[in-house]
Amino acid sequence: MRKHPVSAWAFIAGLFALAWAATLTAPRESVTTQHWWIAVSLALILCFLHLLPVISARGQVRYEISAVFETAAILMLPFPVASLVIAAGWMPYLFFSGHPEPWLGPLFNWAQITVTGWGVRLVMRSVPADAGIYLAVPMFVLLNTALVVTLVALDKGLPWHKTEVVDFDAIISDLGLAALGAVLVKLGQAAPVWVGLALVPLFALYRVNQQFQLIQMGLLDPKTLVYNSRYFERTLSTQLAKSQRNGRPVTIVFGDLDYLRTINNTYGHLTGDAVITQIARIMQQHVRRDDVVARFGGEEFVIMLPGAHKEEAAALAERVRKAIAGHPFRSGDGKEFHVTMSFGVATCPEDGCEALNLIDRADTAAYRAKDLGRNRVVVA
Repeated sequence: MRKHPVSAWAFIAGLFALAWAATLTAPRESVTTQHWWIAVSLALILCFLHLLPVISARGQVRYEISAVFETAAILMLPFPVASLVIAAGWMPYLFFSGHPEPWLGPLFNWAQITVTGWGVRLVMRSVPADAGIYLAVPMFVLLNTALVVTLVALDKGLPWHKTEVVDFDAIISDLGLAALGAVLVKLGQAAPVWVGLALVPLFALYRVNQQFQLIQMGLLDPKTLVYNSRYFERTLSTQLAKSQRNGRPVTIVFGDLDYLRTINNTYGHLTGDAVITQIARIMQQHVRRDDVVARFGGEEFVIMLPGAHKEEAAALAERVRKAIAGHPFRSGDGKEFHVTMSFGVATCPEDGCEALNLIDRADTAAYRAKDLGRNRVVVA
């Protein structure tokens, strides 16, 4: 579990307090039986979408359609009920996700969407009803995006414009999903039976995104489910080109497992495979959100850290090295053993900005680490 700065925790705490206050102080509205039926239906749909999301190849939830139903809840239900629906939708994720910080995501997302919805409702109350529904969609996306960017900026210590969280495609996608939520509300107001029919194309959209996920899986290593070398080299080239334009460094860490052959000979190849899989998981737990972890070869891994200087990357590599060395691995018959890993670090622009050359420099540094006795980090 990665440590978060105090400023990020303070922002989450403030957002949570604001969301709680908005929920408790919302204007009183009568809650009908129909409201409760809608609330239960939306909560169940959100539970399904959060528990079985469409995951991008990087392991991030980027293709969810939950924004459709979150927008609908905010616009259609009394505000405290809408807040309850958003919270209930995250409950399965909280208990079954297996994420190292399972409570942090639901806490922030509930507070983020609740505060966004509160802001949208304030705007809607100050304008005519017809104009309000049109303003709600861009307001929902704008406030939602601003809160996410602020948290990422605080968490990484970056200015807003360098967080690289938001891109044009993401904004268009979010606007489209929020607009579908508004359409769902209008259909429900006109004729509730049409809401059921509207769910059919939404389910089709979910299935299309699942197919896109399968296509992306060709970019993942099937054993460890981190990126493969093909994707890594392509993404590294893109980041290096961007680095030469904006002057930000790009650093890579090359890791080579020590004595894999001895592990295989002593405990068997299945145990060796399990070690490689667990090492990939340990690496993912220690990198930043925008870092890229890839399996480069049999026992070789590589991490790309956009915007990280060599010292920062070396410190991260040292944390990963210690985590791997301290992790208790077990063989098929239950015997505990430990493994070590050697790391090399290279940075653009100091060590060159051509992808294959930079990888080679980091690989060479990793071999120097082995020559020096293994289980260490060497900087190119």
